[in-house]
Amino acid sequence: MTSSGSTGWMTEPAPFTQLRAWAAENGAYIHPSLVFVEDTHGTSAYATEDIDPEETIVSCPFSLAITPEIARYGIAQSFNTGAPDTSQWNERQTICTYLVMHWVMLGELFKHEAYLRHGPYLRSLPRSAALLTPLYFSPSEFALLRGTNLYGATTDRKNAWEAEWRVCREAIAGCNKDYGEKFNWERYLSASTYLSSRAFPSTLLSENPSITSSDSSHPVLLPIVDSLNHARGHQVSWVVSPIQKTEFAPGDHVSKNLQINLIIRSPTAAREQLFNNYGPKPNAELLLAYGFVIPDNPDDTIVLKLGGSDKRWEVGREAKGIEGVWDEVKSRLSQDAESEEEEGWAVSLDVAEMLEEMVWQLVKALPKLEERNQEGVRSEVALMVRIYVKGQMEILTSILEYAARRKEEAIEEARQSGVELDVLDEREEED
Repeated sequence: MTSSGSTGWMTEPAPFTQLRAWAAENGAYIHPSLVFVEDTHGTSAYATEDIDPEETIVSCPFSLAITPEIARYGIAQSFNTGAPDTSQWNERQTICTYLVMHWVMLGELFKHEAYLRHGPYLRSLPRSAALLTPLYFSPSEFALLRGTNLYGATTDRKNAWEAEWRVCREAIAGCNKDYGEKFNWERYLSASTYLSSRAFPSTLLSENPSITSSDSSHPVLLPIVDSLNHARGHQVSWVVSPIQKTEFAPGDHVSKNLQINLIIRSPTAAREQLFNNYGPKPNAELLLAYGFVIPDNPDDTIVLKLGGSDKRWEVGREAKGIEGVWDEVKSRLSQDAESEEEEGWAVSLDVAEMLEEMVWQLVKALPKLEERNQEGVRSEVALMVRIYVKGQMEILTSILEYAARRKEEAIEEARQSGVELDVLDEREEED
């Protein structure tokens, strides 16, 4: 492979050629047989030659990670006098503001490379026009989500991010009016989307790395390491190792002599894509945070919430996790029961019927999507929403099947007690 990434059959886009050079200058590692190529997924990592298992594909020094500490230092140094107070900002506000400052100071960024260090990394990320999360949907596209969990989740996310942006913009503008004018919502939205789609938990930046978040962890960005697409079930390992040399990054408080390595556990043939594994995620999370879905995703879930309660249950395929909902409905009905002596089968029958009624309401609310493209709706968005809604419908169907089984069990228990019941299906009653 040449230094530019040209392989004779694939050529890296210019931003990735620059990213490769920047990575080398800052102690990051990219496997010599990895090339970044534009494809239907945007830009993906491919093998130019066969790569054996247990090989390190990419590495990022801890000092090159974008952490809240790095971000606070970069923000403070961007102002000649009177830097904004970031002490009350959350990690997302801090990191996103650091990213946005690269764009705010674009014309003079070369003067500030010592503390706004991630320009080449940002230039390699997808432009906002290529982002497919729901916050980038057109009004017609967003309307397709009405009746799903994602409709409310997207609205909540937009409201939260806009509120955070206003706080940051006010603080920036109070120190530099020109910077404040350039600190617009579109830029903050892009930065927030990059963080939501590319962040890793800070638990990776330790001598015993873990991809699992904890109550005390926070999101961090790992340039280069975040460049591989997701493949469910793909076997990878995260390994921390010492490095020979790394430059000191002012403001950073993590270990300077360690790096995080992504190691593949299976062989990759030449011209095949190299993947990471984000862990099991439902399509709702994949679409909201990353802008893609997996057809027939076995990790799909739907979120259920009973009226009058803030508690939420995440129920998966084959009604996995529905027992908690059943128990909550049963508890409510037991409290309202006229007699504590009510037979067990009668309670189960009531719970099953209430669960059926609740689920049928959700089924009715789900959007009925047309196969043909609609005006103002991109074909790729329509397809993603259809896949997502199909998964939601299949989960709701499995819950109805679960309720039907519990109803049959209750009817049989009643018969054995000498009681004959004539119970109509919820749909038959409406007919």
